[in-house]
Amino acid sequence: MKLSCVILDDDDLALRLLSDYISRLPQLELRGVFTDARIAKTAIEQSGVDLVILDIQMPDLTGIELLGSLESKPHAIITTSYQDYAYEGFRLQVVDYLLKPFLFERFEMAVNKVLAYHQFLPAQGNRQGYIFVKANGIIEKIPVADILFLEGSKQYVKIFLKERYIITLDSMKNFDAILSAQGFLRVHKSYIVYIHAVDAVDGSCLRIGDYIIPVGKTYRQEIVKKIGFGS
Repeated sequence: MKLSCVILDDDDLALRLLSDYISRLPQLELRGVFTDARIAKTAIEQSGVDLVILDIQMPDLTGIELLGSLESKPHAIITTSYQDYAYEGFRLQVVDYLLKPFLFERFEMAVNKVLAYHQFLPAQGNRQGYIFVKANGIIEKIPVADILFLEGSKQYVKIFLKERYIITLDSMKNFDAILSAQGFLRVHKSYIVYIHAVDAVDGSCLRIGDYIIPVGKTYRQEIVKKIGFGS
């Protein structure tokens, strides 16, 4: 398994050190080195990477702000001289938080965590009827049949199960790609539903149990094909 990665840091010494560390790990492929967070953001959104290794204190846009602004969330390792942002890093579910200076061995440990996460995540869908989702710092195995629907916000996805819900830092785009072949349908920019969980169609809404799910106009034609909505 080889992960694509980029580095973001405004310290030339840190960039050289991280580039050297990455060159010693055959599991990583360095795709870019950036000193400007805005340029890095554009590159990440355009090409997509598996891992971002970044500092927090950056001019114009901080590392925390960058991570929070990305719709599709790559894995992240924070490297910083400050402990003050550990909570923010945890909130954004970064894989590891490295305090400078750190040795190669410590960096390698962080990369191994990413490799472990990547093996089971992004909600890496499969054909065995379950997905793995990272929430509250742990990786949870979720049977697809237990999912009723998903509700997305700018940075988070709320997964409604039969008995509870969980919140994960991910994008609807990722879940749509993973679940579309497993009986799920995008019905709105903010909603994905499990087709077999739909109880009724009522006007421009779907009903799943006590939940009312709006249907977006741009998704109506596909819904007609799948479940006969509007026919």
